[in-house]
Amino acid sequence: MTSTWWRQIRSFLVVGGLATGFQYGVMITLVTLLQADAVLSSTIGYMASSILNYYLNKKYTFASTRPHTVAFTSFVVVALAGMALNALVMWILVDALHMHYLIAQLISTACVLVWNFLANRYWTFR
Repeated sequence: MTSTWWRQIRSFLVVGGLATGFQYGVMITLVTLLQADAVLSSTIGYMASSILNYYLNKKYTFASTRPHTVAFTSFVVVALAGMALNALVMWILVDALHMHYLIAQLISTACVLVWNFLANRYWTFR
């Protein structure tokens, strides 16, 4: 793998860490303070963190020069697929298997991370 690949992975993990922290903060706040459903709270947190994720990945991780009209449209498609994957994994683990929502979210995050990196690297910000 090239040095660009490794730099992008490192940057993607840092940016993703910030966005994921924001997602978890929204989710925990909704579950704890409002007693909202964990899967719904995770989905809302994912949507909220996606804007931060887009901006930082476009600018820093992939240094993309694609116009926002093209890149953002592609990003939304990738984010919606990632959000659906996140919600599905959360639903299976929390509702079907009765796992604690924070442990389920950690597992879901790992699944979505791979999808998001590859789809954004090769399609959104190519």
